[in-house]
Amino acid sequence: MLRIWAGFFILFALFGCSELTEPCIIENATAVVGECQTDSTYILTLDFTARNSTNDYFDLFDRENNSIGYFSLAELPLTIESFALLGKDFDYLQICINDNKDCCEEIEFEAPDCSHKKCKVSELKITTGECAEENTYQLTLDFDHANAGNDFFDVFVRENKRIGTYKLADLPITIENFESSGNEYDFMKICINDNEECCKVAEFKAPDCQPEVCEIGELAIDPGECTGENTYNLTLNFDHANAGNEHFNVYVRDNKLIGTYKLADLPITIENFETSGNEYDFIKVCIKDQKECCKVAEFKAPKCESQMCEISKLNLTSGACQTDSTYSLTINFDYKNPGNDLFEVYTRNNSYIGYFRLDELPLTIKDFKKSGLDYDYIKVCINDQENCCKEEEILSPKCE
Repeated sequence: MLRIWAGFFILFALFGCSELTEPCIIENATAVVGECQTDSTYILTLDFTARNSTNDYFDLFDRENNSIGYFSLAELPLTIESFALLGKDFDYLQICINDNKDCCEEIEFEAPDCSHKKCKVSELKITTGECAEENTYQLTLDFDHANAGNDFFDVFVRENKRIGTYKLADLPITIENFESSGNEYDFMKICINDNEECCKVAEFKAPDCQPEVCEIGELAIDPGECTGENTYNLTLNFDHANAGNEHFNVYVRDNKLIGTYKLADLPITIENFETSGNEYDFIKVCIKDQKECCKVAEFKAPKCESQMCEISKLNLTSGACQTDSTYSLTINFDYKNPGNDLFEVYTRNNSYIGYFRLDELPLTIKDFKKSGLDYDYIKVCINDQENCCKEEEILSPKCE
């Protein structure tokens, strides 16, 4: 009897009273198809229940038993952002608990049509900013995009010249020194990197970033008084803008530089400006170091005759004899620019007779001494002006 009970105990332990291990099961598997990302990928959300799992992870396989990935059960429901289309009406997944080929489940689901989900760039917005340097300015751009299939985009200008590659994630972007084309409207093309078919173009009004042009207004020329033979004082003035310099040069004909002056000193007077000898004189004004920023003028030149001392029309008139060797002599002459109130009288051999006042002309010397020759000689000079003289001879009268 004891042996019967012992055998029963053993059988009970093996078959009746010990808890049997339940098999690993995957159930309630669902696949929710989301939006297409490109023409060959879409979003897929997967969920299922795993009972008696022998592992905390699971594997996914395609129809050809190629591994799609290795995931944690804790991630369920799992979203795959770029699930690849297989090119069939129905896509397929095999779900297996990791390292347990006996705990798998297959699922098929209708594949979406992603053929219309092509890359697209839209709503290209261009905002121009301030000029940075000559012919460059700040430019901000932004755009919408879909199904890019790339993290980057390229920026082109006219003639398909690429000026840079940028991250889509950085939009909007600012290009600090965008180079103007010089036209009224600039051009831009945006393309998703490595996708020549996914582009957007725009033309937009370019800011005027031309450098401020140096300008000289009309020259005001005022010829003044003569200061010498063929020289006079000349006053000039002009308006100017964007000179970029504090000085200006003055030229006459044949591009001859006659002086450099400060703009701050305008109007200026050029003393002893030399006339060309023509009826009209010429002047050119240029901002220093700016050969293109000039202005010219022609103006009627004043007549500046010689300002040198000059004696002319010396006239000698003999009068009555005073003795047999003297007679009365009257001297008269014209003069210009004497610079002095006196004149001196000489006879031959520079023999000095005396000095007299110009306002005494005509001057009569009552006892002029005969030279003994047929002709007597007189030289008159402005006092202290040895080069301002005139000489003349007169028939000596017979005073016997």
